[in-house]
Amino acid sequence: PPKTAYTHNIKALIAQSRSVDKVEPGLVIVDYADKLATENGGEDDYRDLGRVYDELIAIGREFNVPIWTASQTNRNARGKALASVEDIADSWQKVANADVCVSINVSDDERKRDEMRLYGAKVRRGQDGFQITCKLERNRCYLHQVVGQPGPA
Repeated sequence: PPKTAYTHNIKALIAQSRSVDKVEPGLVIVDYADKLATENGGEDDYRDLGRVYDELIAIGREFNVPIWTASQTNRNARGKALASVEDIADSWQKVANADVCVSINVSDDERKRDEMRLYGAKVRRGQDGFQITCKLERNRCYLHQVVGQPGPA
């Protein structure tokens, strides 16, 4: 159920993976951080979401592992050709705290062709604004870049 798992649960799982299972994770995927609870929150959802993302960033730094999660856009982004950081739902603090934000964009025509565009909406230590056109093989859940087709600017 939402708000019953905490970031410390994720931290404990990573620590167990390393110490007990002797597995060093190369990537942690959280599905999905907006539903996590924070230790010191409960009064303000906006700030609580920011705290969750701060806690995940701290865990990633502590264990030297990237942490990926997903978040939704707001209603205004529906039907837009390109979702940007201004379209993030709920708390702007998620964007402010993140090192990288990538949006997945799909038009009706792209959906028919099993294509989508990844847009680099924010890259703290690099170049943002890039687009990568990808092909989705749904039967294998496999996503790969369509070479030579960067997508609309």
